[in-house]
Amino acid sequence: MNICALVPTWRRRKITIETIRQILDQTTPPDKIIVVGSCYEDRMVSNITGVGYLEVPNEPLGAKVQAGIEYCRRFNPDGLLLCGSDDWLSSNWIEVLSPYLEDYDLVGCNTLYIMHCSKRHPFQIGRCSYEGTKREREPMGPGRFLSRRILDKINWKVYPSHIRNNLDGNSFKILLDNGCKIWLETGDKVKILSPKGDWDTINSWDNIVLYDRIKEIIKNPKQWLEDNFSDVLEKLHRMDIHFQWIKVGDGLKLKFLPARQINQ
Repeated sequence: MNICALVPTWRRRKITIETIRQILDQTTPPDKIIVVGSCYEDRMVSNITGVGYLEVPNEPLGAKVQAGIEYCRRFNPDGLLLCGSDDWLSSNWIEVLSPYLEDYDLVGCNTLYIMHCSKRHPFQIGRCSYEGTKREREPMGPGRFLSRRILDKINWKVYPSHIRNNLDGNSFKILLDNGCKIWLETGDKVKILSPKGDWDTINSWDNIVLYDRIKEIIKNPKQWLEDNFSDVLEKLHRMDIHFQWIKVGDGLKLKFLPARQINQ
C-alpha cells in the first residue's frame, strides 16, 4: 500500500527532524514524506532529512495543512498519514494500522502518551484519551490515516481553510458528514509519544491538564520508555535537551542536566 506522510511544522527544526527520523525508521516506511513549512528553518528540516518540502504561509493553519494535503495528492497515494511535528510514532505504526485502510476510511488510536520534558518542571509521562467525553469515538489527532476513498469523496478537502485551531475536530465532522468508516485502535500494539517542552505554546502539558485529557501518570517511566521508545534520551540529547536518571527512594526519575555539565 502506497502511503504518503504529511508533517506540518513551524520553527521547530530540532524536534521535527527527530519526528521525521521516527517515520523513516518505521518497520514499513511510507513511500513519501512531505514537510509543509513556512520559513528557512523549516526548509532546513527537508535539507537535513532528505524528505519532500512545500512552503506556504503559516496562517491560517487550516489553509497551511490543507495545502500540504493537496500537494500530497500528486503522488497518488492509497492512504495519507497525518503527523504533527512533535508526534513520535511507535516503529510498527504503519505496519499495524495501514492495512485497515482496505476497509476503513479513518484509522487511528484512542490513546496518546505525552512526555513532559521541560527543564522548568518535573519529568513525567501521561496517558491521554478522549474516553468518557463526547469525542470518544474519534481517534486522537496524531498519526491519523485517511483512505484514498474518503479523500476522493471529499475532493481532498480535509480542513476548512479559514480555521486556526481545532483542526482535528473540524476535520472529523467533515469526515462523519461524508459517511466515513472509522477504525479506532484500542489495544496496546501501537503507541504515540508526544514530547512537550519549552517549544510548546498551544498544546502544552499545562493546557492538556486543563482540559482533563490526562487519564493516568505512568508510575515507572524508565521501564515504559525502555519497552516502547528506548531511544528517547538520544533524541532529546540531539535536541540539546539533556536528562539523566537519578535514584529517588525505591525508584528512578529523570533530572534535567544543564549543557555545561554534559562533559563533566
